[in-house]
Amino acid sequence: MLTSNHTVPIYLYDAPDEIHTKALPHTPPGLQRSQDDTYPPHHSPLQLYPTPRCHAHPHAHTHPHRSSDRSFLVHKPEDSPIPVSKPIESVLNLYEPNPAPQTWNEKKPMHLYDINFAFPFHFLQTEQVRLEPLVPSKHLQGFLSLPDESWAALGNLGPYDRESALRDIEEFRSDPSSLLMAVIDLQAERVGKDSFAGVYGLIRVTEEYMDAIFGVINVHPRYRRTHINTHGMFLTLSYLFDELKLVRVQYDANVSNEASIRAAERFEFRAEGICRNYNGLPKLRVAAHDAAGEKREDEVVSRQLLNDNGQKDTGGHQAGPAAMAQGHDTWLSSVTDYEWVNGGKKRLQKLMERPVVDIGKND
Repeated sequence: MLTSNHTVPIYLYDAPDEIHTKALPHTPPGLQRSQDDTYPPHHSPLQLYPTPRCHAHPHAHTHPHRSSDRSFLVHKPEDSPIPVSKPIESVLNLYEPNPAPQTWNEKKPMHLYDINFAFPFHFLQTEQVRLEPLVPSKHLQGFLSLPDESWAALGNLGPYDRESALRDIEEFRSDPSSLLMAVIDLQAERVGKDSFAGVYGLIRVTEEYMDAIFGVINVHPRYRRTHINTHGMFLTLSYLFDELKLVRVQYDANVSNEASIRAAERFEFRAEGICRNYNGLPKLRVAAHDAAGEKREDEVVSRQLLNDNGQKDTGGHQAGPAAMAQGHDTWLSSVTDYEWVNGGKKRLQKLMERPVVDIGKND
């Protein structure tokens, strides 16, 4: 019998009519155990349910399985107003003294890869280009093939090695308002060649404000000035406006990135203004090899940064603290749903009539 300083009935459920003697495995905190505490040997340890108030049960002296001096009752399951709690026979504990290395879903196949996006998504495709979720097991090599200098105007993104690429891809995936997409050249895919053409990234896709922002667009240099970016932009805007019914899509660019600004204007984005010192541009890190042939990373400043004396430094070497992250002005633009349905979509479709460039001819 379990007793305390107060008479607190404890109901024992899941008990058979006949009680078999077996010692309880432990005593709950604050209670004492007498020698005749029992539970059925062929049952799991009984669940203990303390009553909310310290009053004896009205039938405490009449229950057939307990004498009148006991403060515990045995109820059959059918008599109990409380559902029987099934015991848990095992638990999962994956603790290791040294944590296993983070894999960032590197080996997970596409059909098992969770894109973790807050909106419905499916592959987006024209006759020449397909946009699909960027999955490391399929696209990592293509992602790493984007030249280091192609990341120069993209804020704190890139350049990448294998580990940093996996980390940033997983960071993108873990945010349900973001979606990272691989741009696939179907012309190359049909003939069995490398078809990775670049990466598109959407951020802050929200139902509350019904808008989205292009967080990254990086098309491989061999595909620039071809049909690839035009098809990719048409697919993305069609998805955001026609399927998700958003009202605004934003496009940002470094003010010095004239090619990106021209492309945005060609894709119907309208300038809204300049955000001064909006993002920092860290130093560009490029891979190199030392005299012994070992790979190393040299730090170079490929952008115009200010040195400690406030002068522009373009010498390709570290220019003091300013070289770590130099703020830059950002050109801000957008296209709205009204503009999209009132001519914007048709004009972009017209641009898609440009001749398709066969990149394979140059291989």
